[in-house]
Amino acid sequence: MIRTQNAGELPDVEPPTAVITAFGSPLALVPVAIGAVFSDGTGSGVDLSSVVWTATKDGVTITGTGNPGTLTFPGEGVWTLTLSFRDNAGNASSTSMTVTVGPAPKQPKIITKKVKGGKLLLKVPKTCVAPGTRFKVTLVWRREKRKGNLVIKVYRSDFFVAARLRKIDKTIPFVQRLTVAAGTAPGSKVEVRARAYIKVKKGDSPKKSVTTTITTCT
Repeated sequence: MIRTQNAGELPDVEPPTAVITAFGSPLALVPVAIGAVFSDGTGSGVDLSSVVWTATKDGVTITGTGNPGTLTFPGEGVWTLTLSFRDNAGNASSTSMTVTVGPAPKQPKIITKKVKGGKLLLKVPKTCVAPGTRFKVTLVWRREKRKGNLVIKVYRSDFFVAARLRKIDKTIPFVQRLTVAAGTAPGSKVEVRARAYIKVKKGDSPKKSVTTTITTCT
C-alpha cells in the first residue's frame, strides 16, 4: 500500500531499515523461523506484506515471506540470506547476512524383524559413531491388525552393545542413549541388539531380538 502525502507534509523519501534477529543454528531440511526488527525514521511505517526472504548458495535460491517467516534450507553450508521490504510510502530497502547451515539430522538405520503378531523395528544411526560418544537407539513395536491376534504389546526392551547388556527399558517408547567403548578401534563393526519382551493374553511371554551393527568413525 502506497500512502499519499497530505498538503504541508514533507514527502517520505527515506528508506526503512531492518535488523535480522538471531534464529539459532539452522539445519538442512528442517524448517526454521526467521524474523526482523524494522525501523522507519519518517514514520510512514513498514509494509509487512512486502517482506520477502531470499537465501542463495551455489546457484540455488529459496524464498519465504512474512515477519516472522519460515525457510527450509535444502543443504548445509554457508548461505547468503537477504531480506527485502519497503515502507508504506513505497521506499524499498534490503539487508543481507550469511547463515551457516548445519547438516541434516541423522536419519536412523532401521532393521525390521517380523514376529508373530507384528514387527519389531530397531533404529540406530546410519552414520559412524565415534568411540566413547553416545548414540541414540530405539525399539519400535508395530502390531498387526488382525482378528484373534494373541500378541498385545512389548512391555520391556533390553539393549546390548558388543554383546554386553547396557540398558533395561520398561517405558514406551523404548529409547536409550548408548555408548561405544572408548577403546574401540576406528572402523570397527559393533553389534547392537534389542531384546523385546512381548506380552500375550495367555502362555509364556516370548522374547525376540533384533540385531544390527554400527561402524566406529575413523
